[in-house]
Amino acid sequence: MNIYIENQRFSQYWLWLILIIIFSGMLYDGTQHFTNYPSTSAIIGLCMAFLIILFFIILKLRVVISEDGITYSFFPIIKEKHLSWDKINTIELIEYNPIREFGGWGFRYNPSKNIKAYNTGGNVGLLINKNLLIGLKKPTKFQLFLSENITIRNKIVIKK
Repeated sequence: MNIYIENQRFSQYWLWLILIIIFSGMLYDGTQHFTNYPSTSAIIGLCMAFLIILFFIILKLRVVISEDGITYSFFPIIKEKHLSWDKINTIELIEYNPIREFGGWGFRYNPSKNIKAYNTGGNVGLLINKNLLIGLKKPTKFQLFLSENITIRNKIVIKK
């Protein structure tokens, strides 16, 4: 059985740069408070900054496509979910604009189109049943997988 697996993390340099700048500022501010007088708010601020960075480090979108269906998770937000092929009415490989259509990356919702999106970067994804979008960071690798797996390829409509 052929399986396509894609593990995604947030790899945008600008996101990490923003987080590091914020964390550095909070660290500097926190150490200033500690040198003058210990502050509960400084400790809380440092802990919050550390937890936010840790959250982005462990955040992972996992997509598995096989003859059984599609399994995805967005750890630690969304636990593993499985959609068997008989529960999938439509599936399209599409290009989309994550900022314009969803306000960015991550776990998103577009109320005007009633679509939930899970993405960590890029602009290509699988639109499943017209209401679930799972981003793919490696569309070329996915296209190669489809070309080698006719059974799965026949289930997916490719739109550009």
